[in-house]
Amino acid sequence: MAIVVVVVVVVVVVVVVVVVVVVVVVVVEVVVVVVVVVVVVVVVVVVVVGVVVVEVVEIVVVVSLMM
Repeated sequence: MAIVVVVVVVVVVVVVVVVVVVVVVVVVEVVVVVVVVVVVVVVVVVVVVGVVVVEVVEIVVVVSLMM
């Protein structure tokens, strides 16, 4: 009977450890993906805003030179 109890306890502990490890890995992967997506979006927005600002400045300079 004692052997059965020990085996059951060991199996439960192993299952709990595996579940915890899987959950931690999934959470870490999700966090990494979210961070990468946010960084990419920020970089794209900064580049687009920079290009728009440069174009507006060019237009203003050209128009002011024409006057």
